[in-house]
Amino acid sequence: MGAMQHMRARFVKDDWKVINDRDQSIAIGPGNEQFAPYDLLLGALESCLYATFTEVAEKMKETYAFVEFDVTGIKRDEDVATLERCSVEVTISGASHQKKLTKAFDVATRYCSVYQTISQVAQMSWEVTFID
Repeated sequence: MGAMQHMRARFVKDDWKVINDRDQSIAIGPGNEQFAPYDLLLGALESCLYATFTEVAEKMKETYAFVEFDVTGIKRDEDVATLERCSVEVTISGASHQKKLTKAFDVATRYCSVYQTISQVAQMSWEVTFID
């Protein structure tokens, strides 16, 4: 059996929060200073992809200065508006070897559980760009 994941949510009039087992919370809801559900979903995709990419790059002994993700999700125009398309744009700075780091990202998309979960309902695409 895999590792158990657990979150709590607390909804009080204008104070909605999701809370993890370390008692850290994120404000959620419709307000300007709150995260909407799809914000969290796309953020989960970015963080899972980055963690997986980092593991693969380390195993390949490749380095970089920083990585930036820009993820866009397009919902379907249906009553249950699941994602139709999701694009991931990755910018890598200070790459030790561009071709190998692109390969590392390709491998990360195959092993990232959130990417694989979303790909069950959405057409996924990605692109890696390098800057100095």
